[in-house]
Amino acid sequence: MDGLAARAFVFREHDPMVSRADLIHLVGDMDDARLAQILALEPSVAEIEEAVLWIDGEADELAKSGRALTGKAAAIFEILAADLEEEPPPPAT
Repeated sequence: MDGLAARAFVFREHDPMVSRADLIHLVGDMDDARLAQILALEPSVAEIEEAVLWIDGEADELAKSGRALTGKAAAIFEILAADLEEEPPPPAT
């Protein structure tokens, strides 16, 4: 797996809430407003990782297995997708 999912790591259920540093580790650096939007959802690491998998193009495989993107993971996906849509295209060479 490449991209955002390559930064994913697994927490145990008893680990503390996701911190800003944890979130950056999982999704990469992004503007503070989007980080704050995601943190305001109080997501679990699993919800962030699921959204990251969908962003990285694993959606087809997850959908085939019957997993739909719902709840906080879906909200995180929307925030991450909006961030990707706003990135300017690379300069032409």
